[in-house]
Amino acid sequence: MCADIKFQKTEPQQFLNYIGNDEIEYLVKLFEDKPKIKNSKILSHIVINETEYVNYLVDRLKEEFGNFKLRSATIWEATEPHNIHNNDSLQTPGHGYLGFVFPLYHEGGIVENAKLIFFHQYYYKGAAKFYADKNNKKREVFYNQLVTDYKDVMYKSRDEWSMLDKIFKDKYLSQIKDCWLDGLSFQTFFPWTIGSMIKFDVCQLHVASNFKKVGIKRKIAMSLFTDVL
Repeated sequence: MCADIKFQKTEPQQFLNYIGNDEIEYLVKLFEDKPKIKNSKILSHIVINETEYVNYLVDRLKEEFGNFKLRSATIWEATEPHNIHNNDSLQTPGHGYLGFVFPLYHEGGIVENAKLIFFHQYYYKGAAKFYADKNNKKREVFYNQLVTDYKDVMYKSRDEWSMLDKIFKDKYLSQIKDCWLDGLSFQTFFPWTIGSMIKFDVCQLHVASNFKKVGIKRKIAMSLFTDVL
C-alpha cells in the first residue's frame, strides 16, 4: 500500500472558505500568544498536534480524503518567501501522503497577489530544499536536506522554458535564481486566500511567490502534514 501511494501523483487543489472567521481568529490568537520556535531568520512556528481543534480538523480531513497518520500540525509565520522545497519526512522518507495548508493572516499588500506555486516534479527521499547551484553547498537549512544536485528529482523536464514561463518566473519568483529551476516545470498556482485550504502531495516540489514584492510584510498559516498508515 505504501509503495502504491508513494508514487501516486495527487493533483493540488484549493478549497475556498474551508475554515470560518471564528476558527481563523482562534488560530491567529493561539499563535500570537504562544512562545515561538525559530526555524530560521525568516520563519517561526508553534506545534499544535495535540490540540482539540486539530483533532476535530483531522477527523474532518479523513472523512474527505481518506485515512492517514498525522505527522505534524503547526502554525507558522514567514517574513520572507520559502524557497523551493517539499514536505516529506526525514524519518520515514517516501511514506508521505498529503499536506494541507490554511492561509490565516497577512500584513500589508493584497493577499491574493501572493501565490503558492507547484511544480510537476517530486522528490521521495525526505524533506528537502532545492538549490541547484554548486555554490550553495554550505547554505544552512532548517531540518530539511540541502539538495544541490537534482539527479533524484523525479519527472524532470527536458523542455526549454517558454516565453510564458519566463514571464511567470519574473512576475512571481524574482527571488529565485534561474539555475535553481533547472529541470523543473510549473504546474499550477493558487492565490494566498485567507480561510482557504490548499491540498497537495507532500513529496511534490513547491515554492512561495515573492510576496514582499507585492507589499506583504508577513504571512501566517496553519499546516498539517501526513503519512500513509
